[in-house]
Amino acid sequence: MGLEEYLDKIVRGLPCSKRKKQDIYDELLDHLQMLKEEFASDGYDERKAEQLAIEAFGTHQTIARELKKSLPLIDEYRKKWVGMGFLVYMLSMVYLLFINMDRFVGRDFIIHRRAQFPEYSYVYHNLVPFHTIKNYLIYFDHYPLFNWVCNLFGNIIFFIPLGLLLPLLFSSCHPLERLFAYLFSTSFFFETLQYLFDLGRFDVDDILLNLTGGLLGYALYRLFYLRQRRLRHDEEQNG
Repeated sequence: MGLEEYLDKIVRGLPCSKRKKQDIYDELLDHLQMLKEEFASDGYDERKAEQLAIEAFGTHQTIARELKKSLPLIDEYRKKWVGMGFLVYMLSMVYLLFINMDRFVGRDFIIHRRAQFPEYSYVYHNLVPFHTIKNYLIYFDHYPLFNWVCNLFGNIIFFIPLGLLLPLLFSSCHPLERLFAYLFSTSFFFETLQYLFDLGRFDVDDILLNLTGGLLGYALYRLFYLRQRRLRHDEEQNG
């Protein structure tokens, strides 16, 4: 078995992009070439030096198994695409929460009503946990169906990608408690900005719904993580 065939067997089943496989192939080839040159300098002919280099390196199953263990869940090339998706998601979030025209229409309404009835300005915000959620559940027939679904489930759906993408991109977000802190900080920051600029209500229930969505996203990440690890383990057993 020559070096090329040996390396093809190693990189063929690696869970990474073609570009990453090629990088691994080239790096391993450099090491093998150096080993081959060492054996050749000891007086072995080219074919024998090549075989001795492969034997010294280890079986292709062993090398492939160790590489699979060392590879991240997504390699650096796929990570760039996921990072671009994360950037688009964050920009979309900023647009929907702060820039789109409906926010400014609502802002004009809040400012106008607060000027007319300052004694009732508290109704535009909610600091009581589960107060808004309870109203939506108890008086669901008082709301248009579309508004009811958007207000109750929109925040959950909105934060699912954040809970999924953060641990995929940043190893610091792998521990659940660390991710929870990031989710809470992000949600609280957005709610505070909406309050300061009158671009929406500060509602503690929105934070709770955001956290629920983020944790659902993290659950999806964990399922993906366990699935990838199981696939790699099965490949090792079958290899």
